[in-house]
Amino acid sequence: MQITSYLSAARVFICSGSLLLILVGCQEYERPDFVNKIPGSDDYEYATIYSWAGVHHDTISVDLWYDGDRSTVVLDRIEDILFTENGTYWVADLTRGMVYEFDDIGEPVREVFRRGRGPGDIGTPVSMYQYRDGEETFIYILDIGLNMVLKTDLEGQEITRYYFRQVPRAFSTNKLTVLNRNEFVWPSFLYNPVLAKRDSNDTLIEGLVEQVIPQGYQPSMHNSVMYEIDEERRLFAWGYHGVPVLMLHKENGRKMVHLNPEEDPEQLNFTLEFLDRFIQPEDGFGTVYNLIREIFFDDVSVWVAYRTSLIRIPFSKDLPVHIYHFTTLDGTSLIYHDLFKTGEELFFVRHHAERVYRLPLHTLQANDL
Repeated sequence: MQITSYLSAARVFICSGSLLLILVGCQEYERPDFVNKIPGSDDYEYATIYSWAGVHHDTISVDLWYDGDRSTVVLDRIEDILFTENGTYWVADLTRGMVYEFDDIGEPVREVFRRGRGPGDIGTPVSMYQYRDGEETFIYILDIGLNMVLKTDLEGQEITRYYFRQVPRAFSTNKLTVLNRNEFVWPSFLYNPVLAKRDSNDTLIEGLVEQVIPQGYQPSMHNSVMYEIDEERRLFAWGYHGVPVLMLHKENGRKMVHLNPEEDPEQLNFTLEFLDRFIQPEDGFGTVYNLIREIFFDDVSVWVAYRTSLIRIPFSKDLPVHIYHFTTLDGTSLIYHDLFKTGEELFFVRHHAERVYRLPLHTLQANDL
C-alpha cells in the first residue's frame, strides 16, 4: 500500500499563540453570501479548511475486495455495506432488492433477504445499522420500497417492522441511525424538517435540520442531507449533499467549514444567494451534484467524503487538515460514487461497476495529526 504526501503549496500556515508564521503564502476567505441562506447560519462560526494549521494532501492505494468478474453474485446498485458482529458483511443492492452476506475476502455466503412482500422479504433496501441492546445485537434496514425499517437478528431472522409515512424514495442520499430501541434518524428531503428524530410510531421527536430550498421550489434535492450523530460525546455534523459546507456541533459551539472555498459556486452547480434563482416546478428540475457523500467521527476529528476525496478535519485548529485521494493498486485514480464507513474499514463503490475497493481506516489514522 503506497502513500505519497505533499503540502498544499499555496495555503499552508502555522499559528502558535500570537505568532503567525507564513510558510508559502496564505489565502484568507471571507464568509460568502450563500451560507447565510443555510437555516440557522447566524449561530455558526465561519471557517474554511485553510483556517487550520496547514492542509496536507496524501495519495493512497486501495485494495480490491469484490470483483464481479470472478464472483458468483453480480451486484448492481450497492446502497450500503455493513460489517456485522458475526465477522461477515451485509451488502444492500437497491436494484435487485436484495441483501447479501459476504465473507472477509469478498466472497458471497448467502442471500439474507430478497425482494418480496411476505414475511422475511424486503422491498428496496438503502441503509443498514447495527445496534447493540444490552446483551443482544440487532440489524435495522431502511427500506424505501415498503416505507419501513426492518429489525432483524444477526442471522437475518425478522423480528419486527416499523412503518413510516415520510420515507422518501431516494437513493445514494440515505443513512439510517438507531439512537435507541425507539428512536431513529434518517434524511427525508421532501419533508420539513429534512432530518429529524422519530419514534417507532412515526411521531416526530425532534427536528434537526431544516429545508434550504423552500417548499415548492426546485431543485428539492438540495434539501438532501448527509450527517453523523454521536450523542454520548454530544457531537453532530451534517451537510446538504449539494452544498460544500460542513456544519459541526460540539459542546463548545457550532462551526461551519467551507470545504471548497476556492471554487465558484456556479462551477459546483449550486447557488443559494437569491430566491428568484430557484426553479419553479413547471420549469423543470435542476441537477444537484452529490458533493458530500459520507460523514463520520474518530476520537479527535470529523471525516467528510467530499466528491472523490476524503477530508479529515481535526477538532483542534492547531492541527492540520488531511485530504486523501485514492488510486487502485495499478496507480489508476479511484473515482467513487459512494463511500461507506463500517466498523474500522472504508468501502468505495461506483454505481453499476463490477468492483468494490476496501481500505482499513487505521491506514489513514497512522498519518499523525
